[in-house]
Amino acid sequence: MDKSPNVFLKNWFYLLQHIIFPFSCPVCHNLATYGCKKCVASSITPIPTICIHCGFPHTKDTVCKNFIPLYALSSYNDNIRKLIIKLKFYNYKPLGKLLGNFIAHKFKDNIIALDPDFIVPIPNHKGAKRTFSHTEEIALGIANRLDIPVISA
Repeated sequence: MDKSPNVFLKNWFYLLQHIIFPFSCPVCHNLATYGCKKCVASSITPIPTICIHCGFPHTKDTVCKNFIPLYALSSYNDNIRKLIIKLKFYNYKPLGKLLGNFIAHKFKDNIIALDPDFIVPIPNHKGAKRTFSHTEEIALGIANRLDIPVISA
């Protein structure tokens, strides 16, 4: 282990930063940010729109008669998992708004086509010990970007 003064000072500086800024990006671990836009953007792996009714991807050739679209921001990969865990269980509230912003950006046309009057986030389970609703934070991110009111349940 290197015991040079520079390494010692660097370690103490890093510790001091953690005391002042006790949060970091779940993906790249940069301090003083709940989630980097670059990390969130690079974590998103697009998946096709599927039909809730039949479960098949929506394409021009295969359209279900009872087509009900299901949109997803990303597949559930390791980085998305880290972001969701930090949002839900470590009170990274600003991360919810950031994810909501990405959802609004990706599905803006789809959401506007529905002409919603408001957004109602799904409430937490009654037994949940979280101090805030992570779905409401995501809804607020969507609402802020698309200028749609949020009504809490």
